[in-house]
Amino acid sequence: MDNPTDASALLDEAWASALEAAAGTGEVTITVNESQLNGFLADRLEADSSLPIVQPQVYLRQGQIQIYGISAQGLFQARFYIAIRPTVNSDGRLEFEILSAEVGQLPAPQGLKGAVSRLISEAIAGAFQPLEAGIRLTSIDITDGLMTIVGTIL
Repeated sequence: MDNPTDASALLDEAWASALEAAAGTGEVTITVNESQLNGFLADRLEADSSLPIVQPQVYLRQGQIQIYGISAQGLFQARFYIAIRPTVNSDGRLEFEILSAEVGQLPAPQGLKGAVSRLISEAIAGAFQPLEAGIRLTSIDITDGLMTIVGTIL
C-alpha cells in the first residue's frame, strides 16, 4: 500500500461488501488487517501534528492491538510500546483497555496512554462509522494480523 488513502479506500470497499452480504443474513462481518490500521493511524497523525507519536507500527496479535513507535515531546524522544485489548461492551460498542504501556524502560506517562488510546479509538471509530448507524457489535477477534468485528443489523 503506497499511502494511507489506499487503506481508507480498501476499508470503505470492505465495509460496503460486508453490508451487502449482511442484507440477507442480518449479520455484518468485517475484517481489518494491519496495513489498513497503519494507514489510518498515519492519516490521523498527518492530520493532527500535536499528537506526540512518530513512526507508529500497529500489529494485531494474541487478541491485542500492539503499537510500537516513538514518543516525541519537545526535545524528548523515546521508543514506546502500548498493548490494547479491544472488547465489545454490553451496549454493543467497542471499548479499549490498555494492558501495557512503556516508554523506553519506564511505564508510559498518563498523557501518552490517553493520546494513543484516543488515537486508536478514533481511527477504529472512523473506520467503522457505519457501525453507529444501526449495527450492534457482538464480537471482536484479533489473531495473526487480522481483526474481525461481527455485529447484527438492528
